[in-house]
Amino acid sequence: MAETGCLKDGHFQNLEVVNTTILDTGDTTMTGSLNISDSTASNDAGSGALVVTGGVGVGGDVNVTGNTVLSGTLSMVGGAVGHVTGVNDTAQGADIANDSTPVPMAATDFGKTFACLLTNAVKSVTLPPNVTAADIGKSLKIFQAANLVLPGQLSIVSSGTGPTISLNSYFIGQGLTTFRPEAESTTVVIAGADSNSAFGQGSTITATVVGEGMYMIEIIAIPLGTGSNAITVS
Repeated sequence: MAETGCLKDGHFQNLEVVNTTILDTGDTTMTGSLNISDSTASNDAGSGALVVTGGVGVGGDVNVTGNTVLSGTLSMVGGAVGHVTGVNDTAQGADIANDSTPVPMAATDFGKTFACLLTNAVKSVTLPPNVTAADIGKSLKIFQAANLVLPGQLSIVSSGTGPTISLNSYFIGQGLTTFRPEAESTTVVIAGADSNSAFGQGSTITATVVGEGMYMIEIIAIPLGTGSNAITVS
């Protein structure tokens, strides 16, 4: 039967402690393993089955099966950078058809590549909504498998609250005069042209999550003919 009391200096074997235990200011050294069976969830740095106010030094590997949230800086001193797995999908995305049907993308589309068959239709593609800090680094790519000509138009929409396309986005291609957003925005529009189109076959669009609710859009335009001033941002 457990009793209330105070343990002073000494050596103890098979010690069972029930309810709350307070370890004061002295150090605690363990030569065996510590197994915590409590399943309390952690929603922040002050909750969970194990809460540590100060820093934690770990001399070996760390294996995490759940989600990991970092609110500070992640630094690596020495060692080699390994592959990151489980961030993106590796499947191919569905073809983007040459019609006016909007394409809403989802979080399951990160990591996929999409062939865009758009030539002369007006179409919008909405990037996965509600991205958070946990999504930073996730991306998807659209490659143009046809020449975008009149009256074709492709809109890339980043949905969310407020401006959601970051200022470090950029657009490269012959004939373009808009190379980056002048202000944070939500939509990039690419207009087709007949004999000289900026967005010819082989052009690519890469959308990468760079912050909560924020995408960096990278467009590399391969022209048909001499290209055109095809991109507007709003």
